[in-house]
Amino acid sequence: MWFVWDAGIAVSFMGLGCMLACVLACMYNLSEWLGATVAGVSFQIMLLVMSGWALSSHWYTMTTNPGTIPKSMRISQLSPVDEKTLGEPKANEFVYCETCDALHPKRAEHCHTCQSCVVLMDHHCPWVNNCIGIGNAKNFILLLLYVAMLCAAMIVVTVLQLWTCTAPIVCGLKAGASPGRAGMWVLAVSSLFLVLCSLMLAMEIFSISEDEIYGAIASDLSSLQESREHGSKLSRHLGILFGNDMFQWHWLVPGRNVHRRRRDDEMDIILGYREGESSHKSGIQSLV
Repeated sequence: MWFVWDAGIAVSFMGLGCMLACVLACMYNLSEWLGATVAGVSFQIMLLVMSGWALSSHWYTMTTNPGTIPKSMRISQLSPVDEKTLGEPKANEFVYCETCDALHPKRAEHCHTCQSCVVLMDHHCPWVNNCIGIGNAKNFILLLLYVAMLCAAMIVVTVLQLWTCTAPIVCGLKAGASPGRAGMWVLAVSSLFLVLCSLMLAMEIFSISEDEIYGAIASDLSSLQESREHGSKLSRHLGILFGNDMFQWHWLVPGRNVHRRRRDDEMDIILGYREGESSHKSGIQSLV
């Protein structure tokens, strides 16, 4: 299992602690408001399921190799025959990394925290204490989506509790009222994380949709899959990170090895390099 031993662990667990405290506060208010009624139990289950999705996405983002290129691995560029069939040969060029003292594909960048070059690196995220790259970008996008959904649900529940309160004297966000100080905490933290995650999700989707390197990779994959049905531009670009070209149910499920459905030649194009005779197997193993 991949794990970065860095001071960012504190930031990661601080964020987790805030969200869990917020969920517990919301569930406490629900129990005080609706008790064991059908509506109360339904809301509780909804929050637990959404929390499970978010926690699972966070765990897999944090503990999955983001796509580092092992320094001991001898890699080579795609063969001239391959390059003739690819739409963007320049996207498959190699550059020299002074820190690693090795060549790596142009689409990889060096992360000084992870001490490695990461394929399709987006950034190093302190909230998950890991880089975001080809190996775990799917989980990161799902994390942003599920946290935003969870926060929106907690805001709705708290606002409904205030709106439906029939005893104005004991209603409000002050101490001794309902939903009280816990409700104020839920609204403040949920609103903050909802705005943060929604903005980050929008920026991620826009960046992936418009990034030229994703366009080049999607074009090269299409040349190998002439008989397949292809989705929209955004679907094809997201598919590079999610394991296949068109939306399927498993896109919504976080996991460790999202590229296991890819063929060898497809992984060669996505990673931008070839290692030995089976780059897919070695490349996939390096992402576990």
